[in-house]
Formats: sequence, structure tokens, C-alpha cells
Amino acid sequence: AEAQIGGYYAYALYDACWYQNDLNPPHDRPGPLSARRYWGPPRKSTGRTARGHQSRPLDGPGPVGGALNDYPCGGAQAMFQWVQHPDVKRALHVQPDAYFFSGDNGVGFVYNLTEANLLPFYQEVVRDTKLRVLVYNGDTDPDLNTFVAQNWTRSLGFRETQPWRPWTLDGHQYMGGYVTRYAGDFDFLTIRGAGHMVPEYKPRVTFEFLSKWLAGEDWLGYKP
Repeated sequence: AEAQIGGYYAYALYDACWYQNDLNPPHDRPGPLSARRYWGPPRKSTGRTARGHQSRPLDGPGPVGGALNDYPCGGAQAMFQWVQHPDVKRALHVQPDAYFFSGDNGVGFVYNLTEANLLPFYQEVVRDTKLRVLVYNGDTDPDLNTFVAQNWTRSLGFRETQPWRPWTLDGHQYMGGYVTRYAGDFDFLTIRGAGHMVPEYKPRVTFEFLSKWLAGEDWLGYKP
């Protein structure tokens, strides 16, 4: 199946930085990629040359900031280099010879479930408390995808107060994603184009939906 599917990042399907973000330590790669800067803002074009021709971007065919989403490439390598630095190890109070590795998938760890099903917990929160609940999901996250999250929230059995609808940042056409609202201050919201780490992929959209939710305001609708 892998030969038919090809490469992709399991936490962000359309992420153009997937080859750098596969949760493995970085490796040297030949060609333009090895010359990339590890981190920093997207580099801009130099503008026009003395002859008036449009110049190419400074980073050539693989610029920092080349991700499909709103963040620069290179964070994975930067993190591994950062945690291996002696000053960082000293600040974190770990041994100088400590070696950092990614335990994202828990390889080698034992994880025992104490709550196999959290549906009753959320039903109790909505029924018996005044807490507000927001479940949100980036819609390009293949691993924990929005279809599973949507089916899970719907299975809680709460009454819909707003059926599935678009939400926007400007009340017009700047799409943020989709939202379904339920009785008991329970909301399910998706973020268009965001992978698993939603604030990393869509910082402006994240700020908008969280600001609205914290203020107790409804998200703006779509108007063609």
C-alpha cells in the first residue's frame, strides 16, 4: 500500500515539509535541501535586478517557508539540534551525555488505559456542570481525522443547536472551517487546512476561534 500512497506526514496530509517532520532525527540530504536554514521567517525575494527582471527567491527551489500551511519548514531539525546543545541540557537538568529521541508513538513504553471510554465523562460534564467544552480538529490530520472526531462528538447524543455550518474570520468568505454547536455549551469545530498541531499550521485562524470561544461569542458565518 505504501508504494501506491507515497510519502506523507501522518499528522498533516498536505504538509510540504513532511520529509522533515516525520518524527525521526534529521539526516543529511544531498542537494538543495542540505543548504536550508533550519528555522526563521520566510525569506523574501530580492525584488528586481538591475536589468529590471524579477529575481528568484533567495533560498532557490526549497525556501524556508515552503510549507503548504502558514509556518516555515525546518522545525524538526531545529528541535533535535536545540535539545542536544550542552547549554540546553544544563538548563533542563539532564545528564551531559543524555540523548534525546522522539517518544511520540510510545515505542518501548507501557501504557495502561484506566478509562477505556470517556463518553460518559463528557456527558456528565455537560449534564451536571457549568463547564463549556470545545472539541476542535484540523481537517488535514490523517491520524486523528475530523471524521472520527465528528462521529465521536455526535455519538454523545447532545441536541444540536446549530447544525454543521461554515465559520469565517471576516463574516464573509475568509474560511476558518466548520462548526456544529450542541446544547449544554458543547461545540465541535474544524480548522480548514490545519494538521494535528493546529496553532502551528494556522496561527491566525487559531487565535480567532479561541478568542471567540473564550469570550463566549459565536463564530462568524459565511456570506457569499
